[in-house]
Amino acid sequence: MNQRRGAYTPQFRQQMVELVGIGRKPIELAKEFGCHESSISAWVRQWVADAPNEISITSASLSPVKFKVEIAGAWSRDT
Repeated sequence: MNQRRGAYTPQFRQQMVELVGIGRKPIELAKEFGCHESSISAWVRQWVADAPNEISITSASLSPVKFKVEIAGAWSRDT
């Protein structure tokens, strides 16, 4: 999909970060949603850089439900 820079909505980016957080792979999401894998990875890296004390994307001890609740709260504070 040819998207111009910044064409993805904040909600779309948040959804991709949440999906990676519950274990989906960026390559799978890229194929499913028609964006580039590197874009998704960059959004996840940016989220981690912006909220390093909020939650770890790679934390194996965090349940997907708790991750979704905490990440949604962090994003809602940013918007």
